[in-house]
Amino acid sequence: MNMDDHGGSCCGVRHIYGFDRSSPNELTTLLAQVDALNRVARATPDSHRLVEVILSERQVTADSGNTGWTAEVREAGGWPAILAANGFSLVNRFENANSGKKCYIFHRVNNPLSLTDLPFEWAGPLGAQRAAPAARARRQAPPAPTVVQTRYHNVYRQTGRAELAWLSFEHASAGGKAERRLRCDRCDTMSDGTERWVENVDR
Repeated sequence: MNMDDHGGSCCGVRHIYGFDRSSPNELTTLLAQVDALNRVARATPDSHRLVEVILSERQVTADSGNTGWTAEVREAGGWPAILAANGFSLVNRFENANSGKKCYIFHRVNNPLSLTDLPFEWAGPLGAQRAAPAARARRQAPPAPTVVQTRYHNVYRQTGRAELAWLSFEHASAGGKAERRLRCDRCDTMSDGTERWVENVDR
């Protein structure tokens, strides 16, 4: 396992790679080096270096025949579990243009800053959000309830809405006492368990 400056050697970002046949202790050692750099940096005490890890699908899945996981990594639950325990966040995934395989990007920063008070207007997605807000809402919204049963209740002048229900408007009209009947109400039982009443379906 190795650690280098991020591409461009910019902003103090470090990139850790070489996870095949490596141990959790090697990761711990490299992260300790990053934390030591934080303590001697010229930045403010609350600032921290971001550490990035990119793993292939083979490196994050236990069911692959060639993960390169050591016994220590397997006992710890695999690299995703180890990274999570060490403060990393899964921030994105993409399809590798070289191999066509999926890759996963993890970031670790001890003092992440809010993305809600930016000094500029940002109309794009945040982090790994790829869909527009409306599209995400449509995808996450539960399906609209549907009618699973319909009943018809006659409403009388003196006694109000009858408990007796009919399965069709025609049956309700024929079965009610016409001289005392004011109207017919419909009750729809929905797939979510709610009931919706429609008054005066005679009209």
